[in-house]
Amino acid sequence: MADNTANALRRIFNAVETIFDGGGLKQEQRFTRSALTTSGALTLGAVYALCQNIAQDLEAQPRLTMVAAPEGTDRFGAARRWELFFHLPRQRATLECAWMIFEDDQQEARIDCVVRPFPPADSPLRKLVEQGKLLRRQLQGMWREELRKHPALPKHFYNSDAALNKFVQQGLDPAKEEFSLTAKYDNRAALWVLQTRDKTYQVPFELQM
Repeated sequence: MADNTANALRRIFNAVETIFDGGGLKQEQRFTRSALTTSGALTLGAVYALCQNIAQDLEAQPRLTMVAAPEGTDRFGAARRWELFFHLPRQRATLECAWMIFEDDQQEARIDCVVRPFPPADSPLRKLVEQGKLLRRQLQGMWREELRKHPALPKHFYNSDAALNKFVQQGLDPAKEEFSLTAKYDNRAALWVLQTRDKTYQVPFELQM
């Protein structure tokens, strides 16, 4: 009986918080945007501008947390595929933007986007909130912890062409080696990380003013 009463009280409390909170994405969203380009492969700076506009359509102050060029770049630091990951703090959601241009250049470049609520719509945690076994504010606390664990990358950064030049200075031969390229926080430092088959290179991501 005591458990049932406690669950009922939590359900009431959660319902009240929902009214005043109002924010938070409820369901996963998927959409695609065309991204016209006349230059084929692009550097991160160009793609970031496109994806940042999409993120700002969803939330005024999105936070870029990670970048990846899983297929690497050409010798000019331009890639045919970039993946950018954002946090949308007020929406309590993540946004993944995958910009790509195809090998034959006959199709328009596009950005495939996925917006996921935190926690996911089918998460057992959401069920516990509905049942009154978990307070809604506890989910909000988990989201704050998620934001803390994944800080935003600096807004002023070395573009991928400049980063690649630094990797070449370290001994990379982009014409001969296959590699992937990411930008992320590692040990509290924002880094460009380039991974070949047998070696890892790192340079700072944040632009030194």
